[in-house]
Amino acid sequence: MSYPFNEYKILRIIQTAFTALKSTGSAFDQTFAYLFDKLDLSDEERNAFKDVVINQKIQYHTTYSTISTTLPTIVCIMDQETVIEEMKPIGDVLGSETMEDGTDTEEYGNVMQGVYSINILAKQILLIRILGTFVRFILESYSAVHDDMPDLDINTDRFSPDAEFFPADVFHVHLIVRFRYVESWNEVYGPITKIYMDSCGADFWQNIMGGE
Repeated sequence: MSYPFNEYKILRIIQTAFTALKSTGSAFDQTFAYLFDKLDLSDEERNAFKDVVINQKIQYHTTYSTISTTLPTIVCIMDQETVIEEMKPIGDVLGSETMEDGTDTEEYGNVMQGVYSINILAKQILLIRILGTFVRFILESYSAVHDDMPDLDINTDRFSPDAEFFPADVFHVHLIVRFRYVESWNEVYGPITKIYMDSCGADFWQNIMGGE
């Protein structure tokens, strides 16, 4: 279970799926057939998109400040993080911490909701629409088979309020992604406390609290 669920993991999910897709052979065409009708895209348009994926031309970023002139680019940024349930026993959520007799685990954590913005930028409007469809499909498929992204909700906004910051000749699709995830405190506090104790001595916390 990651702490916290962050932009890097979302981009890794997307990048891993695109990397896998390029080596699936006929499954690539089957995915196209599932997402797009033959009347939607010509063979030329399909091949142009497959070239982008197969030759790994997609760039991945977690900030707009590092975007280069190389396109297409997928940018993921966390917009908001909200506590849904605070300090809840989350044994069966974490899996291995569930007790055999059904009693509550000693593992506690927060159930969070994260809101993320994914902007897909390219110079061809058709390309960003195809990429947007695939990214949505990738995340929905991941959520369906993994338990760390429940209640996934994705909204598409082709007229993002960020539009004025992009070059005039760059098109973009804006995806708003919401889902729940768990932050397990014990996974984090144990290692961090050990770092402080090892580096600052056993009286570190006492000094912080104003003890003698």
